[in-house]
Amino acid sequence: MGSTITLSGFTVLVIFLLGVGVGWVLGKFRVSGRANIDFTGVNPTPESFKSVKTTTVRSLTLKCKCGAVWNFREGTGLFAPGTQPIPSGDSFVCPKCGKSIDLKAERQFEAEALAELGGKSKIQD
Repeated sequence: MGSTITLSGFTVLVIFLLGVGVGWVLGKFRVSGRANIDFTGVNPTPESFKSVKTTTVRSLTLKCKCGAVWNFREGTGLFAPGTQPIPSGDSFVCPKCGKSIDLKAERQFEAEALAELGGKSKIQD
């Protein structure tokens, strides 16, 4: 009633190497946004391939001392309900209690993160 499947060591090695190859191709595709795969004898037309776009979304969540939580987002596409555009100034005034929240530390953190990534900030001081 019970069946046992036996694979040779060579078969296991081939399956492992195929998995590594597929993982490498998918990893390269994820990092670069496209994979350059060449099939010998095949001459595909450029129209048959669509380019993949990478989108960048920035989000910020602020919590006021009064307990109100404000979600901000910048990027393309639809915003989630209750999300606002990221404030452009160095402070945000809580609509619930009127307290001003200083954003200078967040701007500094953003500038340092973008410098590490080699990007430029849209918001200049």
